[in-house]
Amino acid sequence: MTTQQVRVDGVDIAYTDTDTGSGPTILFVHGVYVTGALRNDVVSELGGGFRCVVPTWPLGAHSTPTGGADLGAEATARRIVHFIEALDLRDVTVVANDTGGGLVLTALGDATLDKSRIGRLVLTNCDSYEHFPPGSFAHICQMYFGLGILESPEFIEVSRKDLVHEHIGGTESKTAAALESAKGRALFIDEAPELYKPDNERDFGHIAMDVIMKFAEDHRHDTMIAMAGYAAPMNRLLGANPGLRSRFPFQLEFSSCNGEDLVAIAQLFAKRGHVTIEPAALERFATVAKWLCATLNTRPDEPDLELLVDVAGNGRFVRTVIEQATRKAKARMASDPTVDLLTADLSAISLLTADDMEAALKDVLMALELSSP
Repeated sequence: MTTQQVRVDGVDIAYTDTDTGSGPTILFVHGVYVTGALRNDVVSELGGGFRCVVPTWPLGAHSTPTGGADLGAEATARRIVHFIEALDLRDVTVVANDTGGGLVLTALGDATLDKSRIGRLVLTNCDSYEHFPPGSFAHICQMYFGLGILESPEFIEVSRKDLVHEHIGGTESKTAAALESAKGRALFIDEAPELYKPDNERDFGHIAMDVIMKFAEDHRHDTMIAMAGYAAPMNRLLGANPGLRSRFPFQLEFSSCNGEDLVAIAQLFAKRGHVTIEPAALERFATVAKWLCATLNTRPDEPDLELLVDVAGNGRFVRTVIEQATRKAKARMASDPTVDLLTADLSAISLLTADDMEAALKDVLMALELSSP
């Protein structure tokens, strides 16, 4: 690994470069008040297979003088793209975190910049515990609205049922209506791979995609369209039509939850539901969560899902378990003749016990056709 320096838009940017590896180049973009050293451990793991370029961006912890150069958000965003050009990097995977993610998205929304050298975008530290799209998608809409690209910061969420009609000729008008309502704003298509069913010649999902593709081309300067789905099905969808991939060139990948994530999500849902998970119950949940996240999926009916946590639905699994455990607790309290719900201590009647959790896990895993460890 070598340490070098390049001058971009009036600022000397120090960076390390492994300059080795046969895979695509990875460029890291950190947040404020940190340096590129934040990624040292990651680079040590990836350096053998990828060329890793790790700049220390002028975001508060840099040591190189800036000489009065513009360090505002938009200028810094442009500097990221210009840095890629200065090093003549191509097919770059940009990995950004914290404020760095917002700067990269700002750069992608700048119509004056050439983003063709960016092949992939990975944003880390993105929360999507309860709702999808995650809050970061709303921030993207707000950024594009602030930049004058969108007329409104709001977004519309649709899925297959909102786009595909059961009768011939209905899908065109139904999809067109949804797109028209989103013009000047952002359209989020959830479970987008459900629109592509190659094994059913009579399915009208492909017609919806044709309408979306034309609209995306005609309104590429004033409307944002995002599609969501698991990676493998999304790749098949994008490969179904040669024009799709070029109209949706940027991919944001959200990794599956790990055991600690699921436990944190469980505690978040419990807090929002005004219940408390007793330590033994949380420990039992953590055991199941770790098992889901460490066990490969071998189910032949869902080959695209790598881990059991993906089969279970990541955050949706947690929400379902906490909701079911809460119902179990209410039923337990209601059937206990020694408990007067009118005078009982609030902390006692809002407690999820180990038995409540065990029963909830059993029900949810059974519905998923999974056996509890």
